[in-house]
Amino acid sequence: MADTAVVQMSQQAAIAVGCPKQRSMKRKLLRLPAWIVFYRTSLKKHVTMVRDMTREGIFFYSDVRPSVGEEIAFVLKFPKWTKTPTVACKGEVMRVEEAVPGAHPGVAVRLSHFVVWN
Repeated sequence: MADTAVVQMSQQAAIAVGCPKQRSMKRKLLRLPAWIVFYRTSLKKHVTMVRDMTREGIFFYSDVRPSVGEEIAFVLKFPKWTKTPTVACKGEVMRVEEAVPGAHPGVAVRLSHFVVWN
């Protein structure tokens, strides 16, 4: 409860100072494994871990390292046990992070288009 109050006070302080919010939508934390297939490169499946997603963007970890500013199109297929539908996405790579040397990079994409298949 105290942590919540600190976060709320921090947000209020940021608003009072005039700091803009980074995101216009609340992220949905997923932490789900998936297979990702990129359209413009080989149609090889890559294992990925989707960290979070909104209608405007997605962040995932994968062995693929696109360039910042690159437009990518891909399909995410989740394991059946997750009961998560397949999602086809297209968007611009906003950043690529490598938290630990040798780890799979994290990729942040601003989505321009997505379609959900059931």
